[in-house]
Amino acid sequence: MVSCHELVREVRGYAVDETEAREVIRPHVSNLRRKLKAAGQDADVIVNVRGIGYRLSEQVN
Repeated sequence: MVSCHELVREVRGYAVDETEAREVIRPHVSNLRRKLKAAGQDADVIVNVRGIGYRLSEQVN
């Protein structure tokens, strides 16, 4: 499980507060899910953990 804050810090290389991190990450996760679905893959592989961040589903193929 990875918090939005951790994702921004690792990918972008700078620290932001959790609220700003959610605003930055949410559209990217949405785009990833859309692209997975368009490629015929299960978009639910990226699971939102409310109040914490995201994790990958245990059913990754």
